[in-house]
Amino acid sequence: MMSGKPSPKKMKGYLLLEWVIAVSCLAGFALLTLSMLNLWESSTTVQQLEQQQALRLLHEKQQALASDQQRWLLQMQQGPL
Repeated sequence: MMSGKPSPKKMKGYLLLEWVIAVSCLAGFALLTLSMLNLWESSTTVQQLEQQQALRLLHEKQQALASDQQRWLLQMQQGPL
């Protein structure tokens, strides 16, 4: 008949199973962490590109405004045609 205590062979099997589960959990956590870092880097890159584009558009608008102001000043200096 079986007693309440498992055999040493079963104990080794349970210990091995516990290690396999622990290593699997650690590997899953590492993969999740790497995925989150990759997603964060992608998000940061997109934000940087959007910032650069916004700065470029602002610079272009400022140049157009300066050009318009120069044109207006020239027209004011020359008087009505």
